[in-house]
Amino acid sequence: MITENILTEARSYFNSYYLKHKSDDMNVQRSIDLKKNHTLRVVENTGKLAGALSLNDEQKVIAEVIALYHDAGRFLQFTKYGTFNDEQSEDHALLSVAAVTEAPFFAGLDEISQQIIKMAIQNHSKIQLPNLEDEQMQLFCQLIRDADKLDLWAMIINQFRDRSNDDMKVIMYNLPDLNPVSEKVVKAIQIGKLVKKEDMKTMNDFRLMVMSWVFDLNFRASFNILNQHRYIEKVYDTLPKQDGIINAYRTIKLFIENKFVE
Repeated sequence: MITENILTEARSYFNSYYLKHKSDDMNVQRSIDLKKNHTLRVVENTGKLAGALSLNDEQKVIAEVIALYHDAGRFLQFTKYGTFNDEQSEDHALLSVAAVTEAPFFAGLDEISQQIIKMAIQNHSKIQLPNLEDEQMQLFCQLIRDADKLDLWAMIINQFRDRSNDDMKVIMYNLPDLNPVSEKVVKAIQIGKLVKKEDMKTMNDFRLMVMSWVFDLNFRASFNILNQHRYIEKVYDTLPKQDGIINAYRTIKLFIENKFVE
């Protein structure tokens, strides 16, 4: 049986893992703290969604462990490579799986819970989930993806407002701040698809990619939070009002509206 003691141990080890990667370099430490604070907010989002989905106590513990460790690999990634770009370093999700499996508490979990945690963390940042026949596996994979996106929207919007902040450049893959948007990016949104990272050429492409995440939200509660905070509107407000961008925004808004009448 999974108990609160497991959660206490998971929280303690996460904190020690964070401290292990502290840096004397202020720029590195700022980036590490950025991800730690993101993680804590994802944990909070996970709790809200778990409550809305009426998960039981054991499920809530598993969900929080996943949230705590979903980005733990970011600490090693940035201290070792100086980037959050997986293509220029290592897959941070796999680094995160390694971090949680080496934690002492992990060995005390049953095999099914271990597999769920590893699968959810490994796939939290993939452009789409693999086909999962196990309903519990799918539930936890979808839950972390939604909780993660809900905080990333908030975090990125805050970075947009402070254009002098170097954190924005790190998050946005150091893309040039140019006006045009790429045709592939707009087309992906028009057909209801997530924008691929490799198709981004400018910061405005990045903004549209962020907006396209709505196509991967899974729960009504997630859409409620999205609308409550007006995340899509706030990202759209930072974009030039070109025809392609306006049409992409309309497609996304219609998609969201339809989710509330299904």
